[in-house]
Amino acid sequence: MPDGCEEACRETYAAAGHLFYPTFEQWELDFLRDAHPASEILEWQIIANSLRIYRERYNSRGHAKDKDFALTLATISWGGDHGAARERGQKRCGSKKVFEGLLKVYDEHRAEVRQHFLAETGTDIGTRRPPVPGPRYPAPYPIDLRDDDLRALAASAPVWIGHDTYRGAKVIFYGRAAMEALQALPDDTDETLEGFYFCYDQRTDSLEYWCAACKVLKGGCDYEASDPPGERN
Repeated sequence: MPDGCEEACRETYAAAGHLFYPTFEQWELDFLRDAHPASEILEWQIIANSLRIYRERYNSRGHAKDKDFALTLATISWGGDHGAARERGQKRCGSKKVFEGLLKVYDEHRAEVRQHFLAETGTDIGTRRPPVPGPRYPAPYPIDLRDDDLRALAASAPVWIGHDTYRGAKVIFYGRAAMEALQALPDDTDETLEGFYFCYDQRTDSLEYWCAACKVLKGGCDYEASDPPGERN
């Protein structure tokens, strides 16, 4: 874990992570597995604060829907605010009005955090986007790799990053060594990696689908699970 990040990670667990994992250690492991743990922790700070602001602003009583709201905010942070993903988010939240409220709060708070970073450090955290440049596919179910163009794109990409729509985590499926080599370069380097992005739900067979596809198209898979796929309570 990068210096200074553990306390922030614990704060995100207290605010939102406990909704997905029974222990902090399980929550922390997802960040340790992430290509950019500090950036991911910042993202979850924004998500957790957005959840708190939403409940305060709209007088949302109780915590029965907190997990659904947190998952919706996590999906929004990855661009899941349009098309079929938007429809599922509205269904998860219970109404279009609630979804729109969460989206508004998230975008407003992220804009505030972005301005703060620009003023304090000169760093632009950007808008909702994946951690490295490249195409992104925010679909909730496995993309049909029988499509020749998509299959060729996946086969040629040096890095595969999957977004677990259930947990809101981003995980390297392929290219861990390349990512580590890139991170070791000087901060002023212009070198980037083109990533292949996809979504999956660990509760379904989509996780096995992508692991198998990675092994077939790339000859191996870097995915490491902390425990067997399945429903978390």
